[in-house]
Amino acid sequence: MKEALKVARKILTGEVDIVLGSVQLDILLSYNLSEEEYYESDFIIIKGVASEVDDLPIAKEREKWSIEALKTKDKEIESYYRQEVISACQKLVNKYKYAV
Repeated sequence: MKEALKVARKILTGEVDIVLGSVQLDILLSYNLSEEEYYESDFIIIKGVASEVDDLPIAKEREKWSIEALKTKDKEIESYYRQEVISACQKLVNKYKYAV
């Protein structure tokens, strides 16, 4: 859970963007929470964002895509999901801050 909390905090501070952070958190939470706990939690929005962008390149793969196309898609996703992801990250940090 320690790594998931790090990513959540980086999203909250703006160090990691919503898109990349959600993909990273989705992976980490799927390993740290039971399936039932994850799917019935406040954190399901993270899975939603990760699923929404599963057809977009992440990290190094982005270099092969049109910069303008990526900017447009990233802004669209960020504006649509930003508040919900921020809220989920705040809840994650508050709920598990003592668990590590």
